[in-house]
Amino acid sequence: MKTLCAIFLALLLPEGLLTEKCGESVASRIVGGTVANTRQFPYYTGLIRKKYFNRTLSLACGGSLIRSNKVLTAAHCYDKSEPNWMDEYVAVFDIRDRCKRQYDGFSDITYVDMHPLWNTNTKNCDLAIATLQENVKYDTICLSPKGYNKYPTSAYVVGLGLTEEEGTTENVCNLLQINIQIFTRETCMGTVMAGILQRRTGILCAGVLSGQFDSCQGDSGGPLIRVERGVHYLQGVVSTGAGCGRANSPGIYADVTAHRIWIDRVLKKTPQTNPAPGYQYGPRTTVRPSRGRTPSSARRTSPSRSRVPQSGNLGFSSSSDSWPQISSSRTFSNYTSYSN
Repeated sequence: MKTLCAIFLALLLPEGLLTEKCGESVASRIVGGTVANTRQFPYYTGLIRKKYFNRTLSLACGGSLIRSNKVLTAAHCYDKSEPNWMDEYVAVFDIRDRCKRQYDGFSDITYVDMHPLWNTNTKNCDLAIATLQENVKYDTICLSPKGYNKYPTSAYVVGLGLTEEEGTTENVCNLLQINIQIFTRETCMGTVMAGILQRRTGILCAGVLSGQFDSCQGDSGGPLIRVERGVHYLQGVVSTGAGCGRANSPGIYADVTAHRIWIDRVLKKTPQTNPAPGYQYGPRTTVRPSRGRTPSSARRTSPSRSRVPQSGNLGFSSSSDSWPQISSSRTFSNYTSYSN
C-alpha cells in the first residue's frame, strides 16, 4: 500500500516550475570519498539554539538548504522545543570550526512547516521545512526526483554530531563526511531495523552492514546525499537508528523522493521573499516574535575568520527507535573530516 505521507496531496505545480539551479557548484568536488573543505557542501545548515550561538555553537540538528530561504530538516528537531521555539533557533552556514566559532553566515527562522502527517509516537513522516528571515547566498542542493528507486546506490552523509555512540559533541569541531550505501528494502528487512520499516512509510535505510560508518546523535535533519554526474541530490534526511555504527544496524532516513508532493507544495505556497513579521508554527498557530538583539541576516561574518586546521570531526547519530532527540543527533564511528 502506498504511503499516505506521499499521496495525501494531489495538486502541485509541475516539477519544472519549482526547480532552480541546484547542486551544480559542488560538482566533481568529492573524489573517492576523500575530504575537502566545507564548500563541498554549501547547502549544509546547522540549526543552533540562540542561547548557544554566542558560546559553543552547539548544534541541535542539521538541515539542507533547498531554496535560498528554505531549509529541509527533521520534524523531531522541533517537536520537543519550547512553545516559542522559533525565538530559539538560528540557521548557520559554512561552519568551518564549531569549537572556534568560525562560520560564514546565519539567519533567523521565521516560519516552519511540519509535515501534516508527522507522528510523534511512530516518528512517521519525520520532515519539516524552515523558512529563513532572508534569502541567503549559498548554493542549494537538488531534490531527488519523484519516483527515483535505483537502489542499492552509494551516498554520502555529512554532519556535526557524535563520532561514537557514547561520546559527546564537545570536541566535534569540523564537519565530516562518510560514504555509505542506500540499501534496497529487501536488504533492510534482513537487518535489526526491520521492525521500524514495518511501522513506518516513506523511509530509507542506509549505512555499512559491518558497522563502522553511520550517522549519530547531533546529525538529525542532515542530508543523505546522492551524487549523479557531478550533481548533488538530497535523497534522504537523517531521522533515527539503533545505536551508532553497530553491525547490521543501518540508519533510518526520511525518503525525499517519497515526500516530494508535500515538499513541492510547501515550496509552491511560500514565495522566496522576506516573510511577514511574526513567527508562526505551521499554517495555523502564531507565536511571539523574538525580542531584543538576535541574529538576523545571513552572510554576516563571524567574529573569528582565521583558517582552520587540516583536521576535524563530524558525526551522525542513531540509537534506538526512540533515538530522535534534539539534545544530540546522529554519528559514525570511523569517519572522515574535512576543512579548509
